[in-house]
Amino acid sequence: MKKKGAKIFFVFFIILAFSSAVFYFGWTQFKLKPNQFGFVFSKTCGLNKNPVEYGNFSWNWEFLIPTNATLNIFELKPYFLQKTTAGTLPNSEILKKVFSKDLEFDYELVYDFKIDVLRENIVNLM
Repeated sequence: MKKKGAKIFFVFFIILAFSSAVFYFGWTQFKLKPNQFGFVFSKTCGLNKNPVEYGNFSWNWEFLIPTNATLNIFELKPYFLQKTTAGTLPNSEILKKVFSKDLEFDYELVYDFKIDVLRENIVNLM
């Protein structure tokens, strides 16, 4: 009777270990940090239209096949970009000769850009 109980316990333990491994490899949400989201892209199904968000449970079977799926991670923070353009106006030497040598024809433009993506448009951008 002891052998039968040990055999049942061993089979139960093997099934539990296998189930835990399947659950762990398919669980995608734990790979994200706060203010991040991701998209699952797999070789078998392509792009998954539902984003994986931090704090929401997400399990994808595509990760059970080795090298089948990738999780593309993005951050939900705005991007700031500053661009500066400087130079001299065309024909400035001719204008200096005609009007006055004290005139300045140099310019400098500074552009500040803030790029922010709305949650509703994330899927369309992918």
